[in-house]
Order: sequence, then structure tokens, then C-alpha cells
Amino acid sequence: MSYEFYKILHVLMVVLMFSFFAVQIFSKNTDKKMGMYSGIASLVLFVSGFGLIARLGSGWPTWVLIKLGIWLVIAIGTPMVIKRMSAQKRPWFGLMSILLIVVLYLVQYKPGA
Repeated sequence: MSYEFYKILHVLMVVLMFSFFAVQIFSKNTDKKMGMYSGIASLVLFVSGFGLIARLGSGWPTWVLIKLGIWLVIAIGTPMVIKRMSAQKRPWFGLMSILLIVVLYLVQYKPGA
């Protein structure tokens, strides 16, 4: 598949994953379907990211490793916060938003590339 396909899929999954997480964070009752959808979006995001890395052909630059670490924090941390710490759900969304801005900076300027 082409680089453009992976890029569109990757951006779409970022939007969907954050949207599903937002619904879970700001709703009164947690719906298991939204958790399942956010997990699927996270997995497709991960796979499409590796597709993009393969198409770049430049190995694992520093910005990719940082982005992967941030993705792991968001993808693993958010369901834990939603399930176990319901009082801290809303501040976590703010932290997720800041991390998303950091990721966007890394993608745009590619430091260490």
C-alpha cells in the first residue's frame, strides 16, 4: 500500500482514538463498546504507523521512538485511568491533549532525524 494511504489511515485513527477516549472520559457511565472501539483504533493506529516507518526507509529516528513512547503512555494509560481513577479522568484528558501537541511537533519538525 502507498505512503499516502498509511498517512490518511494514521491521521484518521488518531482522531478516532481521541474521540472515543473523550466520550469515555466525559460520559457518566463507561460503555464497553467505546473501550473496544478505542482499542481497535489504537491498534490500527499502531499498524499504520509501522507502515509509515517502513515506507520512510530511514530506520528508527529519535522522533519516532519518542512518538512510540507517547503512544504507549496514551494507549495504555487512558483505559487504566478511566477504569480505576474516575476522579482524575478530566485532568488526564488535558495531559493527553498536551502529549498530542508534542507528537504533532515531533511529526512536523522531526528533531534528531
